[in-house]
Parts: sequence; structure tokens; C-alpha cells
Amino acid sequence: MWRVLVGALAFAAIGCAPSVPETKKAGETAHSAVSPLPRATATSSAPLAEPTILSVRPSETVAEHPAHGLTCPASAPFHQSDGNMCPADGDNANEKGLSLLKNRTDEGPWRSIPFAELRGWTWPRSTEGRDIHLWAPADRDAIAEHNGMSVSVEGYLLDAVPSGSEACNCGRSAGVDVDYHIWLFNRKLDHAPVVRPPERGESIVVEMTPRLRTQHHGWTVARLKKIAHEQLPVRVSGWTFYDPEHGPEVRGSSTHAPTRGTLWEIHPIMKLEVQQAGGWVDLDDAQL
Repeated sequence: MWRVLVGALAFAAIGCAPSVPETKKAGETAHSAVSPLPRATATSSAPLAEPTILSVRPSETVAEHPAHGLTCPASAPFHQSDGNMCPADGDNANEKGLSLLKNRTDEGPWRSIPFAELRGWTWPRSTEGRDIHLWAPADRDAIAEHNGMSVSVEGYLLDAVPSGSEACNCGRSAGVDVDYHIWLFNRKLDHAPVVRPPERGESIVVEMTPRLRTQHHGWTVARLKKIAHEQLPVRVSGWTFYDPEHGPEVRGSSTHAPTRGTLWEIHPIMKLEVQQAGGWVDLDDAQL
């Protein structure tokens, strides 16, 4: 019975209308190489204004799906390598809200924002390690201010690896069934790339999902690692996503250095471009 109740509460925090960022301000730039940024921090934010609805599907209405940054259209079930059909909200009743956002496949009007802007967003510390349906209303409103924005951010890749099993992918661990974790940095490295680069502690984690990789033959770990090794500029477009599960990775410990600069991600990545011959080229078409 408690699983049914928890699942119902999780779905109550989920709708289907994507949010969009505010109109671009005069003089705003897409990306620039800057010195290391102050680490993003958790806060006890007060409620903030809700984002504006861009559009809804023909079968949906604003009344059914109120504007909120914790909402998105549900994607179709994903046929995994072992034959399992994984639903958009995964297989864990306690993480349905987060899984639905991670697995979205809807397109958006991507707007360039500076790396420093996304890296600088804060979050209520009380949300860390907790699922959406357990957040206080004020905390949900604070996260919704930036969650689910359709953005593009420029930078350089530090590394890319397949993740382990997660509820959003129904616990599967085969390489074709997991997300790719990618570290995006704000400037070109001044040294040769290394395994587990220390700059990860200043990075933004961006993720490719298996649902979307089936549409892109060039979205492979090998190609991403080559881009990182050659330090080619990239432009990442997708949906902003607050992931409360990685607080220790931001703060580090006495024995482990931080491995991300913020809990804000671009997840999922909807488009990744590489700068070649003076222009932006889709990763599928990039000559690597």
C-alpha cells in the first residue's frame, strides 16, 4: 500500500508542460573562456516565480498541466537490450518524478546561456538526496525557477563514461542501456588530458540517454573521448535538470576531491555540436 501511495505522490509533482528561459538580455554572450568559477552552493531559497509555458501538445491543456519547472511530456517506453520495455518514469516508485525528467525526448527552442550562469545557480540544501515528492513546496518552487529550461552552453569536454544502473533506466547496466556521463568545462585545458581530470570539480555534468542515442549513430563514448582529448570546442543543447543525488560529489571530502561543480546538469542532451572549419557541426557528422 505504501508503494502505491508514494507513487501517487510522485506523480502529483509531475505534469507535462516544458518551461523556457527568460528572454535573452542585451549584451548576453553565449560562452567565453573565464578563470575558475566559485563553486555553486546549496541555499535555503524562498519561493520564486514560476516559469512560463511555451506550448503544450494538441491533446493537452494548460489547466491539465500547469506551468512548472518540474514537468515534461512523457516519452515512449524504451525497448532495452534484454527485451524489457522501460517506461519513461523508470522502475522505482520513489524516483518517478526525476526519471520522467531524465528521460524526456521533446525538442525545445535552444537559447544560448553562459557556462557561468548555469554553474552559478544555487539550490535548497534540504532537497539533496530526496525525491521530488518529498520536497517542501517552497523548495519545489525554487528548483522550478531554473529546472526544465531549453538551453545551449558552449565549452570543452573533460571526459565521458557510461554510468552504472539507475532507476530511470530500469536498473539495467549494459552499455547500450545506461546514460553517458560527460563533464563540460568552461575553458580549454592548459595541459594534456588525464584520467579523472581535477577540473571536473569545476565542471557541469551533461548526460546522453539511451533513448536518444538510438537516433544518433555518432553519439559514442569513443567519439566523445576523442573530442575531449583534442580539446575541440563543443556546444551542448538540452534541458536543464537539477539532480539531488550527487551532493557529496560537489563538496568532496577529506579523501576525495569534488567531481562536479554543481548539481545542475543538462540532462538529457538533445543536440551536441563540434566546432570544425569555423562552424558548428552535429556530432553525427563531425570528422573525428
